[in-house]
Amino acid sequence: MPRDGGYLLSDYGGEPLSVLCEECQLFKSISTAELMIEHGDCLTLVLVDHIAAKIVGCKKKKDGTRDRCSLVFYNRPGSPIAKLTDPEKFYPKVVDIRNWEVVVAKCKFCGHVSNIPHWKLRSVANVNMTTEDLGKRLKCKNCTRKGDVSITIAKMPR
Repeated sequence: MPRDGGYLLSDYGGEPLSVLCEECQLFKSISTAELMIEHGDCLTLVLVDHIAAKIVGCKKKKDGTRDRCSLVFYNRPGSPIAKLTDPEKFYPKVVDIRNWEVVVAKCKFCGHVSNIPHWKLRSVANVNMTTEDLGKRLKCKNCTRKGDVSITIAKMPR
């Protein structure tokens, strides 16, 4: 995750650092290894002025509010930085569901909602099965559609 408002060069994991300027219609990839040799493992936000002036050669001002450089970092999908900002969705396993939690199944097709008791859940599902896999195995009692169920885990009311 970002530290002090930005990413370190080492967070890129050897991937090139990409910068984008829509005004100048510029897209450039810069080697993070070369930047680390020159500047060490510093925050990428500190390097914006250096990248704009020395590497890209932008003639616009870096300060002020008008007619300034609009160079920004670009994180392509699938890059290590994109994985840090958009972590994969976490699906708990059946074994992680506690007795004070209620398992609620909702049919995505007809909207039917029902609670699944713990004794039934543990007898039907494998303990290492995720709730996403469990939703694919369940069948709606209302419309008899199978596999189109979303699982939500909520705390039991007091």
